Amino acid sequence: MWRLFSMLGRKRALPVQITVTHPAAAKMFRIAQRALPNESGGVLIGTCSETGALISVTVGPGPKALHGPTSFTRDGEYAQLHVERHRRQSPGQLDYVAEWHSHPLPCAPSPTDSASMRAISRSPEYRRPIPLLVLCILASSGAWELRGYTYRGRRLQEVALVITDAETSGSEEAGHCNTEPGSRAE
Repeated sequence: MWRLFSMLGRKRALPVQITVTHPAAAKMFRIAQRALPNESGGVLIGTCSETGALISVTVGPGPKALHGPTSFTRDGEYAQLHVERHRRQSPGQLDYVAEWHSHPLPCAPSPTDSASMRAISRSPEYRRPIPLLVLCILASSGAWELRGYTYRGRRLQEVALVITDAETSGSEEAGHCNTEPGSRAE
Protein backbone atom coordinates (compact mmCIF):
# COMPACT_ATOMS: atom_id res chain seq x y z
CA MET A 1 0.00 0.00 0.00
CA TRP A 2 2.97 2.34 0.46
CA ARG A 3 6.06 3.03 -1.58
CA LEU A 4 9.11 4.77 -0.24
CA PHE A 5 11.15 7.46 -1.86
CA SER A 6 14.07 9.51 -0.68
CA MET A 7 13.86 13.24 -0.09
CA LEU A 8 16.78 15.13 1.40
CA GLY A 9 18.24 11.86 2.65
CA ARG A 10 15.08 10.84 4.52
CA LYS A 11 12.52 8.28 3.49
CA ARG A 12 8.90 9.29 3.19
CA ALA A 13 5.83 7.16 2.54
CA LEU A 14 3.60 7.66 -0.48
CA PRO A 15 -0.10 7.20 0.21
CA VAL A 16 -2.05 5.27 -2.37
CA GLN A 17 -5.44 6.13 -0.85
CA ILE A 18 -7.01 9.52 -0.36
CA THR A 19 -9.85 9.65 2.17
CA VAL A 20 -12.19 12.65 2.03
CA THR A 21 -14.65 13.41 4.81
CA HIS A 22 -18.24 13.79 3.70
CA PRO A 23 -18.38 17.51 4.65
CA ALA A 24 -15.22 18.23 2.62
CA ALA A 25 -16.60 16.30 -0.39
CA ALA A 26 -20.00 18.00 -0.12
CA LYS A 27 -18.33 21.42 -0.13
CA MET A 28 -16.37 20.54 -3.30
CA PHE A 29 -19.62 19.44 -4.97
CA ARG A 30 -21.41 22.68 -3.96
CA ILE A 31 -18.58 24.93 -5.16
CA ALA A 32 -18.31 23.02 -8.45
CA GLN A 33 -22.08 23.14 -9.02
CA ARG A 34 -22.24 26.91 -8.39
CA ALA A 35 -19.39 27.53 -10.85
CA LEU A 36 -21.06 25.74 -13.80
CA PRO A 37 -20.42 25.94 -16.70
CA ASN A 38 -16.94 26.94 -15.52
CA GLU A 39 -14.28 25.14 -13.52
CA SER A 40 -13.60 25.99 -9.90
CA GLY A 41 -11.35 24.61 -7.18
CA GLY A 42 -8.96 25.40 -4.37
CA VAL A 43 -6.82 23.52 -1.87
CA LEU A 44 -7.48 20.67 0.53
CA ILE A 45 -6.38 20.59 4.14
CA GLY A 46 -6.03 17.58 6.37
CA THR A 47 -3.54 15.08 7.71
CA CYS A 48 -1.51 12.14 6.59
CA SER A 49 -0.93 8.97 8.55
CA GLU A 50 0.11 5.39 8.00
CA THR A 51 -3.20 4.78 6.22
CA GLY A 52 -2.87 7.61 3.69
CA ALA A 53 -4.12 11.16 3.26
CA LEU A 54 -7.23 12.32 5.14
CA ILE A 55 -8.84 15.46 3.77
CA SER A 56 -11.13 17.19 6.24
CA VAL A 57 -11.27 20.80 4.99
CA THR A 58 -12.07 22.12 1.53
CA VAL A 59 -10.90 25.65 0.74
CA GLY A 60 -12.69 27.30 -2.17
CA PRO A 61 -11.28 29.35 -5.03
CA GLY A 62 -10.99 32.75 -3.36
CA PRO A 63 -12.19 36.16 -4.59
CA LYS A 64 -9.34 36.67 -7.10
CA ALA A 65 -9.66 33.23 -8.74
CA LEU A 66 -10.07 32.94 -12.50
CA HIS A 67 -12.76 30.56 -13.78
CA GLY A 68 -13.25 29.34 -17.35
CA PRO A 69 -15.00 26.41 -19.06
CA THR A 70 -11.72 24.52 -19.38
CA SER A 71 -9.42 26.31 -16.96
CA PHE A 72 -9.14 27.46 -13.37
CA THR A 73 -6.56 29.47 -11.44
CA ARG A 74 -7.11 29.74 -7.71
CA ASP A 75 -6.46 32.80 -5.57
CA GLY A 76 -3.10 31.85 -4.05
CA GLU A 77 -3.16 34.43 -1.27
CA TYR A 78 -6.62 33.30 -0.17
CA ALA A 79 -5.53 29.64 -0.13
CA GLN A 80 -2.38 30.43 1.82
CA LEU A 81 -4.30 32.40 4.47
CA HIS A 82 -6.63 29.44 5.03
CA VAL A 83 -3.78 26.92 5.21
CA GLU A 84 -1.92 29.07 7.74
CA ARG A 85 -5.07 29.60 9.83
CA HIS A 86 -5.82 25.87 10.02
CA ARG A 87 -2.17 25.12 10.77
CA ARG A 88 -2.21 27.60 13.69
CA GLN A 89 -5.54 26.37 15.07
CA SER A 90 -4.41 22.73 15.10
CA PRO A 91 -0.69 22.72 15.96
CA GLY A 92 0.94 19.79 14.22
CA GLN A 93 -2.35 18.37 12.94
CA LEU A 94 -3.87 20.07 9.89
CA ASP A 95 -1.84 21.25 6.90
CA TYR A 96 -1.99 21.59 3.12
CA VAL A 97 -2.57 18.15 1.61
CA ALA A 98 -3.70 18.57 -2.02
CA GLU A 99 -5.02 20.68 -4.85
CA TRP A 100 -8.55 20.24 -6.16
CA HIS A 101 -10.61 21.55 -9.02
CA SER A 102 -13.70 20.68 -11.01
CA HIS A 103 -14.14 19.41 -14.54
CA PRO A 104 -17.66 20.31 -15.75
CA LEU A 105 -17.40 17.61 -18.40
CA PRO A 106 -16.46 13.96 -17.84
CA CYS A 107 -12.78 13.80 -18.75
CA ALA A 108 -9.39 12.65 -17.56
CA PRO A 109 -6.80 15.03 -16.09
CA SER A 110 -5.66 17.54 -18.69
CA PRO A 111 -2.10 18.32 -19.78
CA THR A 112 -2.49 21.54 -17.77
CA ASP A 113 -3.34 19.48 -14.67
CA SER A 114 -0.21 17.42 -15.19
CA ALA A 115 1.94 20.52 -15.76
CA SER A 116 0.57 22.16 -12.60
CA MET A 117 1.34 19.10 -10.50
CA ARG A 118 4.81 18.86 -12.03
CA ALA A 119 5.44 22.49 -11.02
CA ILE A 120 4.30 21.75 -7.45
CA SER A 121 6.54 18.68 -7.31
CA ARG A 122 9.55 20.80 -8.24
CA SER A 123 8.78 23.82 -6.05
CA PRO A 124 10.77 24.06 -2.81
CA GLU A 125 8.01 26.24 -1.34
CA TYR A 126 5.44 23.43 -1.48
CA ARG A 127 7.84 20.80 -0.08
CA ARG A 128 5.75 18.19 -1.85
CA PRO A 129 7.79 16.18 -4.38
CA ILE A 130 4.87 13.80 -4.96
CA PRO A 131 1.78 16.05 -4.89
CA LEU A 132 -1.85 14.99 -4.70
CA LEU A 133 -4.73 16.18 -6.89
CA VAL A 134 -8.45 15.62 -6.43
CA LEU A 135 -10.69 16.18 -9.44
CA CYS A 136 -14.40 16.85 -8.94
CA ILE A 137 -15.89 15.58 -12.20
CA LEU A 138 -19.43 16.05 -13.47
CA ALA A 139 -20.32 12.60 -14.79
CA SER A 140 -22.60 12.04 -17.78
CA SER A 141 -25.29 10.97 -15.26
CA GLY A 142 -25.31 14.51 -13.87
CA ALA A 143 -23.79 13.45 -10.53
CA TRP A 144 -20.49 14.81 -9.22
CA GLU A 145 -17.74 12.31 -8.44
CA LEU A 146 -14.26 12.63 -6.98
CA ARG A 147 -11.09 11.05 -8.36
CA GLY A 148 -7.67 11.14 -6.74
CA TYR A 149 -4.30 11.41 -8.44
CA THR A 150 -0.67 11.63 -7.51
CA TYR A 151 2.09 13.02 -9.70
CA ARG A 152 5.09 10.74 -9.99
CA GLY A 153 7.17 9.31 -12.74
CA ARG A 154 6.45 12.41 -14.85
CA ARG A 155 2.72 11.73 -15.01
CA LEU A 156 -0.48 11.76 -13.01
CA GLN A 157 -1.48 8.35 -11.68
CA GLU A 158 -4.93 7.61 -10.30
CA VAL A 159 -5.07 6.45 -6.68
CA ALA A 160 -7.92 5.10 -4.57
CA LEU A 161 -10.24 7.75 -3.18
CA VAL A 162 -12.99 7.11 -0.64
CA ILE A 163 -15.53 9.43 0.97
CA THR A 164 -16.19 8.74 4.64
CA ASP A 165 -18.68 10.02 7.19
CA ALA A 166 -15.96 9.83 9.84
CA GLU A 167 -13.96 12.92 10.76
CA THR A 168 -10.78 10.83 11.03
CA SER A 169 -9.43 7.75 9.33
CA GLY A 170 -8.98 5.88 12.60
CA SER A 171 -5.55 7.36 13.32
CA GLU A 172 -5.26 10.62 15.20
CA GLU A 173 -1.53 10.83 14.51
CA ALA A 174 -0.59 13.21 11.74
CA GLY A 175 2.27 12.24 9.50
CA HIS A 176 4.12 14.06 6.79
CA CYS A 177 2.48 12.75 3.61
CA ASN A 178 5.32 13.63 1.23
CA THR A 179 5.82 17.03 2.76
CA GLU A 180 7.36 18.83 5.68
CA PRO A 181 5.49 21.08 8.10
CA GLY A 182 5.07 24.59 6.76
CA SER A 183 4.44 23.66 3.15
CA ARG A 184 3.12 26.47 1.05
CA ALA A 185 -0.09 26.53 -0.97
CA GLU A 186 0.48 29.28 -3.49
